[in-house]
Amino acid sequence: MTKFNHLSAPNHRSSIPALQSILSLYIDAFPADERREWTVTDDICDFIDSHADRFHIITIEHEDRFAGFVTYWDFSSHIYIEHLAIIEEMRSHSLGSQLLRHLIDTISPDILLEVEHPTTPEAVRRITFYRHRGFTLRDDIPYIQPPYSPRLSPTPLILMTHGNVSPDDDLIATLKRIVYDYPPAK
Repeated sequence: MTKFNHLSAPNHRSSIPALQSILSLYIDAFPADERREWTVTDDICDFIDSHADRFHIITIEHEDRFAGFVTYWDFSSHIYIEHLAIIEEMRSHSLGSQLLRHLIDTISPDILLEVEHPTTPEAVRRITFYRHRGFTLRDDIPYIQPPYSPRLSPTPLILMTHGNVSPDDDLIATLKRIVYDYPPAK
């Protein structure tokens, strides 16, 4: 049986085991340049608290075991998926597809996300995964993910969309300002 759990303020602090699982998978699944500098569960809790109006996490359990998560930002016209990861040994159970379907059906069908350029087999699989679920690769739009901190580098990525999302200059500027605090406040 598959179960979805929505973690949000203020009840997220009672979900420490789930947050520990999220943090472990987050660090394993994403390179340092493509993730926040969270090292303990309090970092996640503090981030949720400070962005409670927009930032959300949904976990997925399969047969009563943590299987993965998605983090997303809620904008008025769409949602932006920041991270989606499924534990490697559970990837053959269509859990990523179920998590995306849950997001589309219960939150919004209008989705924006970033993927790596198709230069590795893993990046190609990821793009194919999203395409098979109705996403469109927007490689016609030049895009560079701002760094998560001054110590990290910007990362060239490609946008993908689902539903009614038009990633114009204003939408991208808003995304960078809200999600990445870019340009940094002076």
